[in-house]
Amino acid sequence: MLNLSEAPVRGATKEESERRFIARDGKVIKAHFPAESRHDLMRLWWEFKRQEELAVTQRREIEEMLTSHLPEQWEGSETERDGEFKVVISRRFTRKVDSDVLQATAREFGLEEYLPELFRWKPEVDAKRWKGAPAEVTAKLERAITVTPGKASVKITLEEE
Repeated sequence: MLNLSEAPVRGATKEESERRFIARDGKVIKAHFPAESRHDLMRLWWEFKRQEELAVTQRREIEEMLTSHLPEQWEGSETERDGEFKVVISRRFTRKVDSDVLQATAREFGLEEYLPELFRWKPEVDAKRWKGAPAEVTAKLERAITVTPGKASVKITLEEE
């Protein structure tokens, strides 16, 4: 586990902004910001990721204990207070709709008029087909699409020596 001794102060000198981390093996890792090397950053990332995974597992176990009294089919929210803590527990069900089955069922029973009232149809891009479509088609349709980049993903694994 890493133990962070002290966070650097904004505007501090290089010496003042040095952070010392203690790894599982007991070795002290010194990291300056900016870091001395990419390797230092990767080592710190890897150690913190392990800590984060442990914390998530433990938090989920606690959440399971706090929600174990709820019936399986319960949906909604409840609030309780315990000393200085306010706890809000909520659960929403995920509802997936098979569009083709829904439309066929509505036609079968003459309920098509209810579809726009009870359901929303949300268009989404089929990326594989979009990339394979003719450029003259996508060029005209792309004005209806807003593209925003997602967060870059980082995965670092420790190679066994």
